[in-house]
Amino acid sequence: MLAQYETQLKYRRVDENGDMMFGRGNADFLSDAEAMRQVLQTRLAACEGEWWEGDVGALPYFNGILGSTTTDENREAIDLMVIDRIMDTRGVISVFDVESTITNRNYSFKCKVQTVYGVIEAEVNT
Repeated sequence: MLAQYETQLKYRRVDENGDMMFGRGNADFLSDAEAMRQVLQTRLAACEGEWWEGDVGALPYFNGILGSTTTDENREAIDLMVIDRIMDTRGVISVFDVESTITNRNYSFKCKVQTVYGVIEAEVNT
């Protein structure tokens, strides 16, 4: 049994373009499992060199992932980078049911994540 987490997670919604949503008060915020899903989506979308506060944990999509050759060894190394990024998120307990492919320099990753708010799905598509 998981202990209850010390706080409710609240996170601003983003639209289909990844832009933060404003103007609707509390409707512009997600909480708990939905918020955790948004946190992971935002963290997994961050590329090296694009975040003004620094690149700690940002994924090297352009120089390390999209330019990779399509070997199982490279795909597994990329999977480990993504899993590490997920596991480095506060409130994440474990990652399981991992599926990934690299086809024509397109990387797809999907997994389930056990969090303190329950199980959610996370994915990356480049």
